[in-house]
Amino acid sequence: MSETQQAPKVAVLGAGNWGTTIAHLIGVNGHDVWLWARSEAQCREINEDHVNSRYLAGLPLSPKIQATPDLEQAVRDVDLIIVVIPSQSFRAVCRELGELVRPQQYAVHATKGLELGTYKRMSEILLEETCLRQVGVLSGPNIAREICEGKPAGTVLASRFPRVIARATELLRSKQMRVYGNSDVVGIVQNVVGEFFKAWLEHHPAETKKIIAMANVMFRSALTPRSSGTSM
Repeated sequence: MSETQQAPKVAVLGAGNWGTTIAHLIGVNGHDVWLWARSEAQCREINEDHVNSRYLAGLPLSPKIQATPDLEQAVRDVDLIIVVIPSQSFRAVCRELGELVRPQQYAVHATKGLELGTYKRMSEILLEETCLRQVGVLSGPNIAREICEGKPAGTVLASRFPRVIARATELLRSKQMRVYGNSDVVGIVQNVVGEFFKAWLEHHPAETKKIIAMANVMFRSALTPRSSGTSM
């Protein structure tokens, strides 16, 4: 951490193209932000050269980003954690996260898709593996590289907790990025499920009946009422 940087109050977990772009947006808005990545070399490149050549080659990143391979360092003192981990790795990272977080912290995930095998939403996995309960979802459509290039975009942030929407919007909203708050988590889930099934169909065109059956299960699950203390 440089002398001009302050301890961040927000952490982005996942330094792929979308996670890096979210951290960049927060940094451009004037906020110091942790960006967690497992690779020390990737963290060093982001901190020293302010680029992520693997995922956003040729695009400069905000110097407000502080990349770290230390998950505890990233989440220990922040009030908002934005999880942008690929769906197939999401549970494993959340299991690590569960040992480090506090119930008072907010969490927003920006991962599309469902967990293979269980077909659970990422928010359900967060609730299962951590003590985090004030949870939201960030949904597109968004194209990371275009946003990082400074092109205008909009996104929807859904949560049953107004304070989660307020805090995340404060960090992300700008002249470039419009953030629309929404309490309709089911609507966001439909978008996530749609993306999942679209990708599945591209690779398994003969599995249409199975996919329709899974969609019915997911939508029934999404519409099932949950208590406010344990739902997103």
